[in-house]
Amino acid sequence: MSKKLRYLKITVKNTLAFIVTLLFIASLSFFIIVSLPGDAALNAMLPMGITDTHVINELRQSLGIDLSLPLRFFNWLKAAICFDFGQSFYYASPVSAVLAKAALITLKICFIAAILIVIISLPLGLYCALYPNSLLDKLLHVLAILCLSLPTFILGLICLSIMGAKLKLIGTLPAITFKELLIPAGTLALPMIAYYIRQIRTAVLKEIAQSYIQALIVRGISLNVILLKHVLPRALIALLPLAGISCARLLCGSVIVETVFSINGLGTVALKAVTMRDINLIEAYVIYCSIIFIILNKSVDLLCRRLSRKARGDVNE
Repeated sequence: MSKKLRYLKITVKNTLAFIVTLLFIASLSFFIIVSLPGDAALNAMLPMGITDTHVINELRQSLGIDLSLPLRFFNWLKAAICFDFGQSFYYASPVSAVLAKAALITLKICFIAAILIVIISLPLGLYCALYPNSLLDKLLHVLAILCLSLPTFILGLICLSIMGAKLKLIGTLPAITFKELLIPAGTLALPMIAYYIRQIRTAVLKEIAQSYIQALIVRGISLNVILLKHVLPRALIALLPLAGISCARLLCGSVIVETVFSINGLGTVALKAVTMRDINLIEAYVIYCSIIFIILNKSVDLLCRRLSRKARGDVNE
C-alpha cells in the first residue's frame, strides 16, 4: 500500500469516526434534554408574568415542542447538520450569534490561562526536577496540594476578594479587557499550574534516569544540550496526552470562574440556558463543545505519534 493511499485511508477513517461520534453525542444530548421535566414555554413566560394559555401555546408551536418526539428530532437534526440551531428564546437572538459572542470571551480566558500554565509550570517544574528536595521544591509541593484541594469557586472568591476589594485591580463590572480577564484566567489556571509543576518534575526525573542519558554524557555532550534537546522534549511528549484533557478542564472550569467574576462567557450562557431550559441553546452548546473536544483530542493523539517517532530518531544522532 502506497504512502498516499495509507494517509487517505487514515483520513477517511478518522473523518467517519468523527461524524459517528458527533451524531451519537448530539442524539444522546437531544433525547436527554427533551426528556427533562418542565415546559420550556412556561419557563420563558412565567417570569414575565404571562399566563395566557393561548400565548404559551403559540410559543410552543414556534419552538416546535408541540410536535411528536421523532418529528422534533428529525427537524432538529436536519437543521443542526447545517449548523442552524434556531432562536434562543431567553436571549431573543439566533443561537449561533449568542454562542459566538460568548465563545470569544471564554476562549480569551482559556488562552490566557493556557499561556500562564506554560510559562509558570514549565520553568518551575524543571527547577524542581533539577533540584529535588530543595526548599523551593518542598514549598511548591505544599502549594500544589493546597491549590488542588481547594475548589475552583473558593479560589475564585479568594482572588476576587484580594484583587478586587483589597487591591482594586479589577472592577465590579463584567470583565472584558485583558487586565480584567487576567485575574479570572489566573484563577482558572492556578490548580492546573500546581498539577503540571509536579507532572513536569516527575517526567523530567524519569527521563534523566534513562540509560541513554549516561551514554550521551560519556560521548561528551554538554548537560545543557542533553537537557534542552533530549530530556525536556521527551518529558513534554509524555505529558502531551494530558493537553486534551486540560483543554476540556479549562472549558468546564470556565463555568465556575465566569459565574464568580460575572463574566458573560460560554459557561454563564450554558448555566442560564439550563436554568431557563432554553433547549436550542443547550443543544448547540453541547455540540460545539463536543466538536472542540473531539478535534483537540484527535490532534493531540496525532501530534504525540509524530513527535514520538521524531524523538526516537534523535537519540541515535
